[in-house]
Amino acid sequence: MMNEVVAMIYLLWCSRWDLKKRYIPARTLLVGAFAGVMVFIGRALWTGRWEWASALIGLIPGACVCALSFVTTDQIGLGDGLILLVIGWMLGVQRATVATVIGLFSATLFGMVLVVLKRGNLHTAIPFIPFLTLGLGVSMFIA
Repeated sequence: MMNEVVAMIYLLWCSRWDLKKRYIPARTLLVGAFAGVMVFIGRALWTGRWEWASALIGLIPGACVCALSFVTTDQIGLGDGLILLVIGWMLGVQRATVATVIGLFSATLFGMVLVVLKRGNLHTAIPFIPFLTLGLGVSMFIA
């Protein structure tokens, strides 16, 4: 549970940046990476198990989004992928994937509402981290 709380606090902080500035500062990414390592070590010391496989496999969703960022020439932000790498390391592949899918679904619905209300179009930039935060919050309650 500690890792989910740390991840949620981190995502809330990153959401603030994403909403206001549309980017995540490098030092915020570094703080998240450091927090992820500390959560991993703390969990290992608490449980007596070093779950390397879960942490490394948890990097897959973030790596996919980073790759998509390069393929789509930054239509999907690299910062989103880097945040997902941190979250995947903290939470493992299952929780990170569920949060990502819920976040993507929520962002898609939001984008559709913007198009229907004629407040945006298919090229309107939408900050993703707030939706990822929502996805993590929902996944904490359903799993």
